[in-house]
Amino acid sequence: MKLSIHHLNIETTKVCNQNCSYCFNESGPKQKGEVLTSGQWGELLSKAKERGLKSVHLTGGEPFLYNEIIELIEKCVGLGLQTTILSNGLKIDGLTKKHPKTF
Repeated sequence: MKLSIHHLNIETTKVCNQNCSYCFNESGPKQKGEVLTSGQWGELLSKAKERGLKSVHLTGGEPFLYNEIIELIEKCVGLGLQTTILSNGLKIDGLTKKHPKTF
């Protein structure tokens, strides 16, 4: 039996530029931990797309603190995936100016 995958939630990092007491996944400025590269995420997404993946939700921590977030967004969009991002918004203004074609 071949499993179908329609949606993925991807936690890009646990690092966050906020330290909210109510954070459900204990993210914050001092968090560390292993993360996948955008290339590794790309491989996973490509394989999941072959199994029916239609949408992806990028979250964190703060996903815009993930060093390869632009590459990951471009990979998601390039695969034709409906892509949403859960962010506190503090980095969006600078990123949209630096990467206008992505946003």
